[in-house]
Amino acid sequence: MRKAFTLIELLIVIVIIGVLASMSASHYRKVVEISRVTEAKTTLNMLRAAQRVYFMEHNPPKYATVAELGFADYYMCAPDRWFDYQCDPDNLECSAYRCTGGSEHGPGKNPDWHVNYRVRLDLVTGEFRVADIETGL
Repeated sequence: MRKAFTLIELLIVIVIIGVLASMSASHYRKVVEISRVTEAKTTLNMLRAAQRVYFMEHNPPKYATVAELGFADYYMCAPDRWFDYQCDPDNLECSAYRCTGGSEHGPGKNPDWHVNYRVRLDLVTGEFRVADIETGL
């Protein structure tokens, strides 16, 4: 009567667990990054609301930069932030640039992140676009 597992059986179980762990880790990173994009969209909506107030308070009406809106702390990447927020009054859009170690926007919370993208918000229509910085898609 057999009372123990063979070495082959144990190795097969370890390989299966390793494959499942690697698949779940990559999926987890994607889900976390999607939640960060949602955070950027929420902040961009807040900037859009501030833009509307700024637009209505000025004569002649105009849009503002992030600093003019009073959100200067959001302008640059910092160790406690995932994104660098910028508003372009000329193009009527606000953008959230992902802070990465190799980007011109500097390191943020995750400086070794390899995907450099931005989330754009059209101030007029309220539509979001997520674009890869390198490819422009």
